[in-house]
Amino acid sequence: MPSLKPVVRAISEAEARLLRWAIIRQRRRLLRMTPLITLTVGLILFGGLWGLSVLATKADKRGPSWRASGLIWLGIGTAISLRSYRALRRYAAGYEGSFADALKRNQAVEVRIRAEEVVQLDNGGKGASVYAFDIGRGRIVFVNWPKAHSSVRFPNADFSLVDLIADKRHIAVGLIEKHGRKIEPVRTIPAQAVSGLAIPDHLETVRGQLSQIETLLAP
Repeated sequence: MPSLKPVVRAISEAEARLLRWAIIRQRRRLLRMTPLITLTVGLILFGGLWGLSVLATKADKRGPSWRASGLIWLGIGTAISLRSYRALRRYAAGYEGSFADALKRNQAVEVRIRAEEVVQLDNGGKGASVYAFDIGRGRIVFVNWPKAHSSVRFPNADFSLVDLIADKRHIAVGLIEKHGRKIEPVRTIPAQAVSGLAIPDHLETVRGQLSQIETLLAP
């Protein structure tokens, strides 16, 4: 059966706050990395040029000593590195990236799921488990997503999977928004049994009952 139909909508104020905070965190991270980037590039570039100068001097027996050439390249490298450092800081302070693109685009793709029962399919520690939600009318939807892991409020009886869109081909961030109460899995299928099942794709639906799930997913 096909996947649940997504709804395209404007981002909420809470989602906008999350994006703005993500932009701030990203800028802070870049600002912290700026000194290390500048130092690393400077050492590799100007250290390499100094080494080449020393080799050239030894080859033709002319030119400044290795100490003198080292001081020359140190002066040049320091001046250029300082300018690069200031340019990188300006770039980092104004960096926006995909989070800002999503904020400007103001588009979210939401799939909302309401269920009373869920079965957990253990994957043996290889990322998040797969969850099979009974959404009524003899339909089961599978949530097979790395961010869908057991928490204080998940699995949930009413939740949304939301993608905040940066552009036509990229998602800035994917979220799980919980609207209802947490529900405990009616049972958990161990990893040994899961490995022999044909697990549906993320958000794919199948007909049947959770009590028959092993039969439904038999290869």
